[in-house]
Parts: sequence; C-alpha cells; structure tokens
Amino acid sequence: MSKPVWYACYGSNMSVARFRIYLEGGTRAAGSKVDPPCPAGAAIADSRPFMINRRLYFARSSPNWDDGGAVAFVEVRPTEPAPTYGRLYLLSFEQLHHVVARENSTVVERINLAYDDLSRAATVSTGWYDHLLPLGTINGIPVVTLTAGSRPKDDAPLKRSNIYIATMSAGLAETYPWPLLSLDLAKAYLDEALIASGL
Repeated sequence: MSKPVWYACYGSNMSVARFRIYLEGGTRAAGSKVDPPCPAGAAIADSRPFMINRRLYFARSSPNWDDGGAVAFVEVRPTEPAPTYGRLYLLSFEQLHHVVARENSTVVERINLAYDDLSRAATVSTGWYDHLLPLGTINGIPVVTLTAGSRPKDDAPLKRSNIYIATMSAGLAETYPWPLLSLDLAKAYLDEALIASGL
C-alpha cells in the first residue's frame, strides 16, 4: 500500500458496517444524502483497538441520523491516561482524503490535506470535523483522527440520538469484545460522556 495511514475512529464509525458506507458508498440514514464510493477502493487493510488520549464529548445535532441528535467529538488537548475507546482502520492516503471529505459533507477538492502534513495538527475543512489531529505513529505509519478545532457552542438544547448511540455501542462491542470491555462498562463509559455533555 502506498502512503498508508491509520485512521482513528471513536464514534459511530467504530462500527465497521457504518464506516464502510464512506468507502463503498450508500445512504447513511433514511432521507440523508447518498455517499459516493471512494475512487481508491473500499478495502480496509487492517483494523485494531486503539485508546485515544483525548476526552470524548457530544455536540451538534446531525441530520444524518433518523432521530437527529448529538454526535461524538474528542477534545483537542490530550488527557492521560488515554480515556477514549477508539478503533483504527489502516487506509491508503487517498482513502483517508475521501473519508475526511465525507466526514465534512464535502468533496476532496475542498479538503486541505497532504500526506507530509499528517504529523502536525491542521485545519483541513470548514465542516464540523475540521481539525486533523495527529496521534503518533505505529511502526512508522501515522495515526490521525478528526474532531472539531474548537468545542461547538450549540444554540439549542442538545438531545440524544438513540440510533447513533446504538451504532456506537455496536462498534464498541465489535472492537472491544468481552472480556476486553463488558457491556456494563461500555454503557457506563457512554453514559459518563453523555451526561458530561449535558445529555
């Protein structure tokens, strides 16, 4: 694979079925826009658990979920020990570029991204997930995630998206099967972040 990169997910994209929509194309939810397939292909070279040293929170209200509601982000500043359960996908840089565009509901031509820049934080878009955050390397391969460059200030009260939380829970169970993470601990983990976010 030329120019490989590990993409770290922490929200609904921990569910591989949900994440594959970005690569294979398709509809994320009833009434939402259709995602185009990735021109670089849909194959995921590898996947593994990864703890992210940024704190999880929820914000915004996404129309891409049938019941609307808040979606996941992580803080820009690091926190130790790493508090957020994540999942890594090994992609080509071209696939990552496509995913960044889809995360921000735009096209790759509007994404400011270069492989040589993956080692430093950068603003890559004007969308919700506008901030590329480097998380180190694994065997020389960069690890990055996306989040908001600054914590969104929501005008209206936040609400939970039960569908989003269920998808995120499924991704946690896939990535951290018992005994790595029990169902009770997974629920407590999500509840803590939801409550801290005012949900």
